[in-house]
Amino acid sequence: MKLSSQGAVGWGRGLIVAASLPPILLAALIVQSWVNVPVWDDWDMPGLLLREYFVEGRFSWRQLFAQHNESRMVVPKLLMWVSALFTGWDTRVPMALSWACAVLIFVQLVWLLRKTVRAAAASRWCFAAALSAVLFSTNQWENWLMSVQLVVFLPPLCLTSCLVVQGGALSYRTKVILCALLSLISTFSNSNGMLCWILGAPLPWLSHPEGDRKLTESAAPKTASLKWMAIYVFSLIATAVVYFWDYTPPAGHPSLSFALEHPFAVAQYFIVWLGNPFCRGTNVDPLQSAFALGLLVIAALAFLLFLAWQRRQWLRFGPGWSQLHPWTMLTLYGLASGLVAAFGRVGFGIEQAISVRYIGFSSYIYLGLIGLTACLTSPAEDAPPPRRRRGLAWIAATSLFLGIFIPNWLDGRSAFKWRRGETEEMKLAIRLLPLIPMNPALSRVYPNPDHLRQIAFPLIKRNVLRPGVVGPWPLQKIQQPDGDDLGWFTARRGPAGLEISGWSIVSDRTFSPTCVLVATVNAADVPQLVTAASLSSPVRARGAGYLRVSGFALDLPLAAFPQTTGIKLYSADLKRQRLFRLIERVQ
Repeated sequence: MKLSSQGAVGWGRGLIVAASLPPILLAALIVQSWVNVPVWDDWDMPGLLLREYFVEGRFSWRQLFAQHNESRMVVPKLLMWVSALFTGWDTRVPMALSWACAVLIFVQLVWLLRKTVRAAAASRWCFAAALSAVLFSTNQWENWLMSVQLVVFLPPLCLTSCLVVQGGALSYRTKVILCALLSLISTFSNSNGMLCWILGAPLPWLSHPEGDRKLTESAAPKTASLKWMAIYVFSLIATAVVYFWDYTPPAGHPSLSFALEHPFAVAQYFIVWLGNPFCRGTNVDPLQSAFALGLLVIAALAFLLFLAWQRRQWLRFGPGWSQLHPWTMLTLYGLASGLVAAFGRVGFGIEQAISVRYIGFSSYIYLGLIGLTACLTSPAEDAPPPRRRRGLAWIAATSLFLGIFIPNWLDGRSAFKWRRGETEEMKLAIRLLPLIPMNPALSRVYPNPDHLRQIAFPLIKRNVLRPGVVGPWPLQKIQQPDGDDLGWFTARRGPAGLEISGWSIVSDRTFSPTCVLVATVNAADVPQLVTAASLSSPVRARGAGYLRVSGFALDLPLAAFPQTTGIKLYSADLKRQRLFRLIERVQ
């Protein structure tokens, strides 16, 4: 039985809402979880550039063009430098830009669906909802919550923009200029951005079918078109020469010879890489799950090739090639990125193939497969497919959604919460940097604390880095705290370090502790701050009056605590500048 026109409109609106929901939910999670603190790669990119400009007073091409691993991240550095001019070094700005890039990618993918899929609007929005679910999934939480990962979103944004430009009613000269500029931006955003020159190339004979399904005039190759194509190829070669000028392979990375000597390991790495986006959230080991999903992806690719072969007349004489082209390019972008990663990183071990950061590349295989499926399963005319095929499609889609997507989404949401706790700890170490410059917790912020201090101290002094530095008052308070009866702790020396855990009592009106300060005590009973730990959210504890308490736990290296020294812990309210000593409980 067919739906009434009113029912079809309602169904279509529901699908539009379903497609719009993932980016909205993701934005709420990002805002809830982001913390304004540079971590890990941020101290190199853009940290070195910001120090050079704001501290040394110069802006050099050498620093802007400098490699970061395999990439020359000129465009992201410029964006972060401009941001620092107006807002200081606020890492939340690139995070917001990453989300905005994903939104622009999604808008362009919806436009490509409208141009390439010959089906009713409701059917197209079904595929749009699937694209949205993959693109805005929480499973790549590390890309959403690290400012340096803006580089993951710029190349695919440039590629989808090229694909949209190719489908637009523009002159071929304009298409060449726009695609060349977009490919240039992509190249100097991340190493795999060079793929945009090839996958986003404006082919003279390529055109998307218009409403009357006839090829546009720009589809016919002409002498002028070939001249502009030659200009495009020359621009590609010139960009490659500039990119690889004074290029050096990253230190510590495996050589290509290792991959050539271990082809089976490369194949295994690549298969696991394909299944990486949706291998979490279940009781199955992620590595095994990724391998199985990778095989399913390969099977899906083979099935779509079979469908394309069945419709080869449509591809050869009809609009099929121009309809499949953008989705094929997206799939190839993901596959090529995976092959590059497999040959360049297999020496690090198969476990690295399921790195969360790589989902920003491998997810485009899934986006491309969705688009290819939409094109290859759509009827020749705007009519619904046979009821049996439609029922099987709904069963398959529902099974995938319930069995794979939802567990991964929930797992990613938990990772968002965990990541906020981790970055709050890192920010605390930066806030206390002037008080505790040798804090062992700094190694969690960046593996080389000396390098971190060389960048952080001058940028804090010039108010470019604004973590909310804690003033000198704790140094005075630890001598004469406000009290010693608002919490307790236990300490145990193990073979690897000092294990400390405990609780601090919370009183919202007079004392709401932010962290716990740890100090060593010398023979003269003089305390010296050595590190700090964040407190968890307050909970009710059974005992006298059902107290509200915040817990903490930290593991510290024995090198910071010689056997002869004692320790003291203080619960600190950094906002009210109040400090209470915690009582040690001997086990």
